[in-house]
Amino acid sequence: MVCNVRIRLWLIVLCIIPVKIAGAVLPYLNFRSVSVNAARELVGWQNQINKACMNTSYGSFSITPEYERSFNARAIAQALLCGSLYERTCSTPNLAFKVQGTKVTNRDPHAWLADYFYLPTDFSSIINIDPKIDTFLVDFNIYVGFDTWLPGLFLRAHAPMTNTRWDLKFCESNIIAGTNGYDPGYFSDSYTTNTNRGIIVGVNRTDLLKNFTQFIFGQDSITDNPTINFEPLHNARMSTFRLTKSRLAEIQLALGYNFLLDPDYHLGLELRGYIPIGNEPRGEFIFESIVGNGHHAEAGLGITSHWGFWNDTEQQRGLSLYLDANITHMFTSCQRRTFDLRGKPLSRYMLAADMRPPAKNLLIDINGVHVIPTGQFKYKFTPVANLTTIPVKVSCAIQADIACKLAFTGGNFEWDIGYDFWYRSCEKISKASDCCCLNNLAQGWALKGDSFVFGFTQNGTTDQIGIPLATSQSQATIFNGTNNWPHGLDGFAWNQNPGIDIPKGPAFDTGGSPLFTHDLILSDPWNQVLASKEPVVITADDLDIEGARNKGLSNKIFTHLNYTFSTCSTWVPYFGIGGEVEFGHNTTDRACIRPPHPCHPSQEQLADNCSTPRPQSRCRSCSLSQWGIWIKGGLTFAGKKN
Repeated sequence: MVCNVRIRLWLIVLCIIPVKIAGAVLPYLNFRSVSVNAARELVGWQNQINKACMNTSYGSFSITPEYERSFNARAIAQALLCGSLYERTCSTPNLAFKVQGTKVTNRDPHAWLADYFYLPTDFSSIINIDPKIDTFLVDFNIYVGFDTWLPGLFLRAHAPMTNTRWDLKFCESNIIAGTNGYDPGYFSDSYTTNTNRGIIVGVNRTDLLKNFTQFIFGQDSITDNPTINFEPLHNARMSTFRLTKSRLAEIQLALGYNFLLDPDYHLGLELRGYIPIGNEPRGEFIFESIVGNGHHAEAGLGITSHWGFWNDTEQQRGLSLYLDANITHMFTSCQRRTFDLRGKPLSRYMLAADMRPPAKNLLIDINGVHVIPTGQFKYKFTPVANLTTIPVKVSCAIQADIACKLAFTGGNFEWDIGYDFWYRSCEKISKASDCCCLNNLAQGWALKGDSFVFGFTQNGTTDQIGIPLATSQSQATIFNGTNNWPHGLDGFAWNQNPGIDIPKGPAFDTGGSPLFTHDLILSDPWNQVLASKEPVVITADDLDIEGARNKGLSNKIFTHLNYTFSTCSTWVPYFGIGGEVEFGHNTTDRACIRPPHPCHPSQEQLADNCSTPRPQSRCRSCSLSQWGIWIKGGLTFAGKKN
């Protein structure tokens, strides 16, 4: 019995510790470029290229329109928002996370803290997402054989013109707007007393945002306070509509030579180079539309080969195996990405307070001695993403795209069925050496959490302008601050800042008067507030650049049916239709998406997750699963044979 009691007490202790996300999240998803598709390149025109016994130059040109659409939205959502998602059985889409204020009754411990988003402390809503990508492209391919000069020498190139649409399918529902303003000192240096309602308010509810969408997409913030700057979110936003981008991806060039060249087989080696045309990440949205490979130049080698292992010349039938393999290095691309803080997934959506030195009119009692803190609140808040979106240099050691197929030829018809393997090694990410954005971090920003940033020399009868405090909550998470509303900690009320970083002590002005804060309820007492002697500030070393790296791997099956027209002309047309299904490999974590729960609002509160987080790979695999259908047609200049 005693043992059971101890176990229960230990579980309770674990659950009141701020919840940490079990899995890693990826602020940017580096998916496979639409131009990297050896399967689409290989099909349809295999009999029109790599020809043997030619005594003149020849060539083939093809156009391939394709429509692609992603599936497995769960994997994308897991990569973006691991740890805060759960399944809703009554809605479509059914992946969601919650946004709830500090003072919500029976608050979900996995809900994002609404206070960070300039929303009331009793605000609550549910955010549904169902990420989708659909793409339409037209791939232009050309192959030229220079057999006039050197039999087996060839040049091939292709470039897909692309229109891609990335849709997070963001939808906010079950909104409980809340009525609370902010407590005196929580955000502002002044307050108003409403004796009719029995409250004392620092920031009125009417001055706060109406919903989470305004913050995460609309770039709205508190604007009615003349003394304090509440910066809106400028980076890592969530779009309420699909984001579209149209442009070329990459121009791929390959100069090759077939060492073995026979009607029944060939083997060639290529020098490959990719010219980046697509756009690079800018960090404005977490699910931003990208055309191409992130604007990387690439160079490497390719192998092209086939073996016709069965031929029936009388019936004009045959079976052949084809293998194309392309391996390249992705050179450094200058990008702009948003990062979380180390050990704090999704911390980019937390709120930071400006705690630069020097401190004025503020003293802290440390063991009976009044000392001046190293910093003090400078009347400015900003989302962490505004500080951690910086220029970076990104490269990848290897990208491999290998396609093999079995091709059946019967008269003018050809049928291909094959497999494609794609792999991209882990990204190498480094801060740009000339990044002036890092100077913002050097100024002294600290995580606010649910701390109070102003204290008042309050005797309970007169209104006064508050004095900015020195506070930080380095242990706060996207889910919670550390003041532990409503119970507080160690005998201190929650509005006395019991959860701020140490060393801490009672706060005084330079005249020796103690500084107080007050709860929203007018009948509650004024309490002397604590402040940190040395607020823990965010530095450039706190950026979780290593945890933002990702790699890719996918397996694809494809098929294509082609018809080559009989003609006496030197121009031979061909036309076909095909499709592909690609299965992306993604690092999974059972803790990323929680089990389904009933959909009645009163029953939608989730149990605490007290399990110990499983260790995660520092380079997470994230690849797109998608299907595509295409048509491929073109013309071949047949040339003359010996």
